[in-house]
Amino acid sequence: MKTSLNQDSGKSQQGAMHASNQLGVILTGLGSPDATTASAVRKHLRAVLGDRRVVELPVWLRWVWRQLQVIRLSGPLTRAYRNSWHLEEGPMRSMTRSQAQKLERHLRRSLHQLNVQVLPAMTFGRPSLEAALQLLGQRGIQRIVVLPLYPQYSSTTTGATWDAVARALQRTRNLPDLRFVLDYHRHPLYIEALAQSVRAHWEHRGRRGKLLFSFLGIPRAYADKGDAYPLACQETAQRVATALDLPVGEWMLSYQPGYGPAPSLTPLTATTVERLAREGAAHLDVICPGFAADGMETLESVNQLYQSLTTAYRNLDLQYIPALNDSEVHARLMHALILQQIRGWWD
Repeated sequence: MKTSLNQDSGKSQQGAMHASNQLGVILTGLGSPDATTASAVRKHLRAVLGDRRVVELPVWLRWVWRQLQVIRLSGPLTRAYRNSWHLEEGPMRSMTRSQAQKLERHLRRSLHQLNVQVLPAMTFGRPSLEAALQLLGQRGIQRIVVLPLYPQYSSTTTGATWDAVARALQRTRNLPDLRFVLDYHRHPLYIEALAQSVRAHWEHRGRRGKLLFSFLGIPRAYADKGDAYPLACQETAQRVATALDLPVGEWMLSYQPGYGPAPSLTPLTATTVERLAREGAAHLDVICPGFAADGMETLESVNQLYQSLTTAYRNLDLQYIPALNDSEVHARLMHALILQQIRGWWD
C-alpha cells in the first residue's frame, strides 16, 4: 500500500509539471447565428439583446423591447447573413478561427518550450466560451489568457465577455489561473497596424479625401454613467491620425448606431457621410478600428452606406478600409498582447 501511494504521488507531480508547461489562449468575438435561417438569426438576436450588459433595462422591459427588435431585425439580418456567409459559418466565426490559428503559430515559435493551444470562442453563439474552457481543462491546461477582440473597452462588449467567462466557470471546482485582456486601444502595435492598413489603402487607391474613423456606438447614457468607451475611441483615432501626420480637418470620428433603445453616441456615421456629400465631398475613406475582424455588423453597415450614396449622393466615392482581420501585422499584435499577459508565469 505504501508503494502504491508513492507511485500515485509521483504521477501527480509529473502531471503538475506537465500542466505547468502548457498555455491556453482563447480569442473571443461577438458571435453569429448557427445558420442563415430566420429561426437561427432570431435565436442569436435574443441572446445578444437579452444580455443585461448590452441592453440596460429592467428585466421585463428588456424582454418586451427584445421581442420587438427581433421581429423588426430578423428579416433584414437574415438576408444580410446569407450574403456574407462563408460555407458552413458566418464571417466572424470563420475569421476568428483563422486569427486563432495564426496566433498559435506565432506563440509556438516564440514559446517553443511550451505546449500552446489557441481556441476561438464567441460571447454569443458557438463555439462557446464554456466549451473552450472545458476543452482546455480536459487537456490539463490550467494557465489561460482570454483575449476579447475589442480594442476599446466597453461594458457592452468586453464586460459581456467577462460575464460569460464567469458563468462558464461557475460549475468548475478547480478554477484555472486565468488572465484577461481588458483593453488595447492605445497599444503601439495596434496603432501602427491601423496606420499601416491606411497607408496600404492609399498606396493602392490613392489618397484623395478625408479619413473617417467609424466605431460601433453605445447608448450615450452608458458613457454618462462611466463607460470609458468613447474616450478610448477618441484616443485611438487621435493616435492613428498622428501616426499618419493627418492635420485637424483631414480626419473625423463618428459612431454607427449601437444596441439598445436609448440615443446612441454622436455624431452618427450615416449623418456624417450625408453631410459631407451635401457639402460636395468627392472622396471619403472609412475605417472601423473597433472591429478586429470584418463581421456582418461592419459589412452590413458599410453596405447600407453604399446603398444610400448610390440613390441619393452619387457624387461621393466612399472607400472602405478593411479591418486587421487575419493579417500578419494583426497576428504580431495579438502575440505581443499575450506575451505581456503571461509575464511572471514562467520566471
